Amino acid sequence: EGDVCYLRNKNAGYLGNAPIWWAKDGRGYTAYIENAERWDPKEAEKMIKQDHEKWEAWPCVVIDRLSHRVFDAQDFHIVIDECEKFKIDGGKDDTTK
Repeated sequence: EGDVCYLRNKNAGYLGNAPIWWAKDGRGYTAYIENAERWDPKEAEKMIKQDHEKWEAWPCVVIDRLSHRVFDAQDFHIVIDECEKFKIDGGKDDTTK
C-alpha cells in the first residue's frame, strides 16, 4: 500500500487547482483523487516509459496526506432542492420579503 502511486497526466493541466490523474478502471481522467487509479510502481513505470512527456508518478501516501475534500460547484443545482426541504435558503434570491 505504501508504495502505490497515482499517475498524473502532465499535459491535461488542472481543474481549478486540482491536477488531472488517471481514473480508476481506465475511465479516462479525474481531478478527484478518490476516483484516481492507484498504481503498482512497476506498472506506473511502464506507462511513464511509454510517454515520459505525458505521465509522472506521485506516491499515494504523500498525495493522500495533503488532499482536501471539496464541494463541486456544479452540484449546487442538486443541493438547492434538498435545502428547500429543510427550509434553508440554499442561496436562492428571494426578493419578495
